Amino acid sequence: MFLGQYQHSVDSKGRIIIPNEFRKELSATLYLTRGLENCIFVFNQDEWEKLYQGIASLPLTRKEGRNFSRVFLANASSTNLDSQGRIMLPRSLREYARIEKNAMVVGVGTRIEIWSEDSWNQYSDDLQEKFEEITEGIIDTGI
Repeated sequence: MFLGQYQHSVDSKGRIIIPNEFRKELSATLYLTRGLENCIFVFNQDEWEKLYQGIASLPLTRKEGRNFSRVFLANASSTNLDSQGRIMLPRSLREYARIEKNAMVVGVGTRIEIWSEDSWNQYSDDLQEKFEEITEGIIDTGI
């Protein structure tokens, strides 16, 4: 399980260190794609396969399913950790997430999210102000 948040810099080649705390949960191949709220989603092999099976089961006759599949999969790429625990962030995903130099690597249970530091700080601050309201809205889900 991926938990916590870590600040790291992106080097001139577009590489970022994955925190050591996350590496033990990672497979040899990692999958990156556009996330929501302008972040990058990172999945290990098992989680990617589960997600892909769900996407593959979407009916081709539903426009929403086709559109989601196109955006999610067309923007996906695979990568591997190098010997220093870094991964390469494709330029298109860095641009989408507005990541230039400083980034936040955030554990969100079954996935990792990579945010620009400024975007994460703003999002996190906004979310903290609404946390009680959000909690009240989901408390009936049984968690």
